[in-house]
Amino acid sequence: MAQGFSGDYKLVNRWLSPRREKPGRKHSLREKDLLGLTEEEEAGTSSPQPQQVETSEGVQPAVLEAPRHLVWLLLREASSLDSKEQQTLDLILQHPLVEKLYGLAQRLVKLMRERDVEAFDPWIENSVRCAIPDVESFAAGLQKDYEAGKNSLILPYSNDHVA
Repeated sequence: MAQGFSGDYKLVNRWLSPRREKPGRKHSLREKDLLGLTEEEEAGTSSPQPQQVETSEGVQPAVLEAPRHLVWLLLREASSLDSKEQQTLDLILQHPLVEKLYGLAQRLVKLMRERDVEAFDPWIENSVRCAIPDVESFAAGLQKDYEAGKNSLILPYSNDHVA
């Protein structure tokens, strides 16, 4: 193999295993302010009380999956979610920033799936000033490598090294 990773799935899995359950990076002061977190509350380091959910049997605490699983709820088509996943999505969408993130994520997935070049620029413009630091950073990165991003929508291939 001239280029690329020559290892296999098991090697990657062994490397990832100890890292999967570690908490994510610390929030910046801006993110803490946006999320309303105190110094003690960091991603993956605190266990806030579960939110109460009204069901037909009464009020039940919501048990949310790990953030990496919740991300997939934001990226998948709503029609592909089962009732439990839809209920979880409805719960997390109650937070205004998650709702904004969901809209941006769904639009990005749609424009990529449909290779909608016309939607690319408006998505970047909305995302670089969306007040979600990670999305702003991602969109700024797409702006820096604009031609490669646009070409990935136009051309049937896009996996070569970009210098």
